[in-house]
Amino acid sequence: METGFKSARCPITNELTPNVTLDCDKFHISYNTSSREYGYDTTAIVIEDRVFFILNGNHCIPLKNISNDISKCIDYFIDNIHNSSKFSEHLMVAGIEDDVFSLQKTVLKVIGQTKLDELIKVVTEKEHKRWVQITQ
Repeated sequence: METGFKSARCPITNELTPNVTLDCDKFHISYNTSSREYGYDTTAIVIEDRVFFILNGNHCIPLKNISNDISKCIDYFIDNIHNSSKFSEHLMVAGIEDDVFSLQKTVLKVIGQTKLDELIKVVTEKEHKRWVQITQ
């Protein structure tokens, strides 16, 4: 089945990279079939080649179906946040972890304040629930 995702070659080694990507406006979707780097196959929404919202598992088809709208892709990430990778940068964007690379500014520029506020609210609530479970 044609997915529209394409592989690329590493410019230095000329080997195929383990991931395939779908280019979109101001972001791309990346699927990495290898579990070597993250422990799972992963799907990432990559905003302006700087910010990685990473989900464990294959989310290519649902994200491809909404890839014309970054806002819908962020909604998808929010709806599937329970599958987020520990390597995802959404905690930095939400201010839960130090945003040493100013990733929030990039995300704000692309998705707008309203969608960023939604993301921060969900991430904060999820982390609060996790904290309560840990401390009980």
